[in-house]
Amino acid sequence: MQRKLYNLSHNDRKTKEEIRGIVGKPFGFVANLKMGGSGSPRLRYQSGHDGLDQLKKRFSAAERVNLQVLPKGLILRLNVNTSVYGLVFNKLEVEELRLETLYKTPDDLDVQVEGQWWLKTITEEHYHFFATKEEWKRVQHFFTKAWLPDLVRA
Repeated sequence: MQRKLYNLSHNDRKTKEEIRGIVGKPFGFVANLKMGGSGSPRLRYQSGHDGLDQLKKRFSAAERVNLQVLPKGLILRLNVNTSVYGLVFNKLEVEELRLETLYKTPDDLDVQVEGQWWLKTITEEHYHFFATKEEWKRVQHFFTKAWLPDLVRA
């Protein structure tokens, strides 16, 4: 069964309550400051969800996503034009977050560091992402927040 893709563009009370039931309320102001914010840098979505894959094919800007860590889960957000879509993951559903550094050495022998990472759920869903050299350090830092370090595998 495919994970539900929420339309987060409108402040719909029913949707908000449903999402909070899965991932909890956002961190408070002080907790957010202590961990350096709850959001990830912009990430490049590769594949994993039929709905996101279709949006990516239709809109070139639909490959850029970000994650928000919440006390009991994650929200993967995708902005397309004026719409915002989201996938919601309870932390008990997330089996593993795998980070992999990719080294590329062009002809001038200047080593380029890029990275890719995966989110794997207990129901065997796999979501793939890519980060450029400039984004990679910020992505690695994001995975040190809240409960995420327990799930990260290098």
